[in-house]
Amino acid sequence: MNKCQASISNQSPYLDTRIDVPGVVSALDTLLADMEAFSGDKKDDEKAKDLETKVDLLTDKLKAAFDPKTDMTNFRWSLSEPDVVHCAGCEKVISSKSVLVGEDSFHESCFKCFHCGVRLESRYYQVQGNNYCEADREVALPLCSSCHFPLQSGSLTVSGVSFHPHCFVCTICSNPIMGKFITREDGRYICEEDYKQSKEKCDHCGLPMLDRVLTAIDKKFHPSCFRCCSCDKSLDGVEFLVEGDAAYCADCYNMSKGLVCHRCGKGIVAGSTKKTTIITCESNNYHQECYLCLRCGKSLVGQHVFMDLLDKDVICGDCHK
Repeated sequence: MNKCQASISNQSPYLDTRIDVPGVVSALDTLLADMEAFSGDKKDDEKAKDLETKVDLLTDKLKAAFDPKTDMTNFRWSLSEPDVVHCAGCEKVISSKSVLVGEDSFHESCFKCFHCGVRLESRYYQVQGNNYCEADREVALPLCSSCHFPLQSGSLTVSGVSFHPHCFVCTICSNPIMGKFITREDGRYICEEDYKQSKEKCDHCGLPMLDRVLTAIDKKFHPSCFRCCSCDKSLDGVEFLVEGDAAYCADCYNMSKGLVCHRCGKGIVAGSTKKTTIITCESNNYHQECYLCLRCGKSLVGQHVFMDLLDKDVICGDCHK
């Protein structure tokens, strides 16, 4: 005969031991606090109605919690209605497994390639808010305006037109443009170097003229390159004289031509406020107003003159006596 020992169970016929009683009490305290704060800014009658609705909902939840048949695994104590999640693909309510993509949720069967419609199960690509499979990842990419192949990372945009960096080339030299460039009237692009070479060249230095152009003696110059052929003084904005195809400043022209007043030592032809009438006597040149007796200062214009042998300069007849 086998001995049997009776066992006594402490389980109450009215309480399901699956329920954590302290947890239930804590949840009830939280629910009651939620009820008090639920309609804090409503009128009294509206508060009463809200409170009544909350009490009814709490009663139903308590009955369900103490029912042994209730699955407590995903039991929700909150008095608020559960959030309803809609599929971003079909816009229907999601009640089973879902796929979360950024802030959007999808049914597993609705998470598809935007182009071919195949279900996306592993790797996918997102372009402009749409999802694509790996095979179609380049379908929605913008195209290079030069080669018409898809643009991925590292593209550049010029006036709303996009290019691969190696496709953005100079119209003249066909090299990729890496720095400054010029847009022609026909919409094509020229690198800075070729733009410079396309401009007129200075007749003095041979370099392109990009800004001001000075035109003189049927030639074109940088303003800083138009200089006296003798002393290299800049002639930009000043008086100059021309001998053949060479330009001179006033001083150099007078010195080279010997047109310097014997009396005052200044140029006669140009660079002077004096009259340019030239009087020559004994191989010496004079301004008209400088042609005076060396001793008394009387004008000798139209007079018979004598040469002071000591000073090698002209004197009048009275001073010669």
